Amino acid sequence: MELYHVGKKKEKELSRYQIELTEAHAIAKNGLLSLSITVGLKVLNAMMAEEVEEKAGKRGKHNKNRNAYRHGTEQSSVVLGGQKVKIEKPRLRSKDNQEVSLDILNHFQSEDALDLTVLKHILAGVSTRDYEGLQDEASDTFGKKKSTVSRRFIKESSKTMKEFIERRIDDDSYPVMMIDGVGFGDYLVIVALGIKSDGTKKILGVREGSTENSEVCRSLISCLIERGLSVDSPRLFVLDGSKALSKAVKDVFGKEVTIQRCQIHKKRNVESHLPESEQSAVISEMEAAYDEFDYKVAKARLEAVAKKIEYKYPSAAESIREGLEETLTLHRLGIPGLLRISLSSTNPIESALSTARKTTGRVKHWQSGTQVLRWLSCGFMGAEKKFRKINSYKLIPVLINALQGKVISDTSMVG
Repeated sequence: MELYHVGKKKEKELSRYQIELTEAHAIAKNGLLSLSITVGLKVLNAMMAEEVEEKAGKRGKHNKNRNAYRHGTEQSSVVLGGQKVKIEKPRLRSKDNQEVSLDILNHFQSEDALDLTVLKHILAGVSTRDYEGLQDEASDTFGKKKSTVSRRFIKESSKTMKEFIERRIDDDSYPVMMIDGVGFGDYLVIVALGIKSDGTKKILGVREGSTENSEVCRSLISCLIERGLSVDSPRLFVLDGSKALSKAVKDVFGKEVTIQRCQIHKKRNVESHLPESEQSAVISEMEAAYDEFDYKVAKARLEAVAKKIEYKYPSAAESIREGLEETLTLHRLGIPGLLRISLSSTNPIESALSTARKTTGRVKHWQSGTQVLRWLSCGFMGAEKKFRKINSYKLIPVLINALQGKVISDTSMVG
């Protein structure tokens, strides 16, 4: 007889489980968000009921030690899945007739959870205009208008920008720093990227302004130092070729600072002085020169290219010769091929920017430099999570030794 009742009980529980599973399957057809919200509400209701029982005792039973008593329900809302969802909130009154709040409800009513979800959705590529379409029609939601979403995004992205721009950077001496200017509509942003001795990359700073303005460049570099960047450590600067940027680096770190001129920027500049019919051949010859390991051989080949074209295209020849030594700094230091290729251009910044543009690409019209910095900071923080170490990073100690040797050489020459 006892086994019969146990069997009936299990059969009843199994039937109930099957009904709930069928219900969940039907809800899931409307989307996993619907299912998550439905399950979340059931859990929340159970937790609220448990807290009510703790504070007011079991329903229908007298308890002289209770601290509150039930007082019906009222409409309220909680944040679930980045949405404000309407609920029936149990009410409690204290013995002196004061409203008693529910701790679990206060937690789910936090606006921070909603703001963070909105930020993540927008950074994933959803515009504020399209955000309403994300909300699940199966749930009774509100508070999702474009203007509200925009305000919340500005709030969260401003905090992210502040955190990004002010974060400390003194965890490594960064033997390599790359600085380049990137355009966003009518605005230009200077980006500084550091490479650690273990080959990992990190965006060290951003500043709205032009690389042609040495004051803006100096301001960025000074900010990096204030946030912990070592001034005394030997370092290779890979720059985009801007004279103002080069001047700013030398003003701060001294005239003997080691600068590698970006070879890609140099080739683009030369290309701009050539007719389309000549561009491919000349650039191929320059690339062949840069591929040489020996500094003297590479320099001779570049000078030969300039001499070859100087009669017909003097501006292109002049461009090759301008800053030629700085485009061969890594050659002069004797850095091996793969590491030299990784550090001979500011490509890592462009690669990081490419990832960040998945975020910033949603903006069609930039209204201010602050807006650019907000979006770019959020984009870069997301991009950093996907950064990989540079090629041949295990050879970075070779670069550090070469830089230290250059510093010793420079010091002895000064003495």
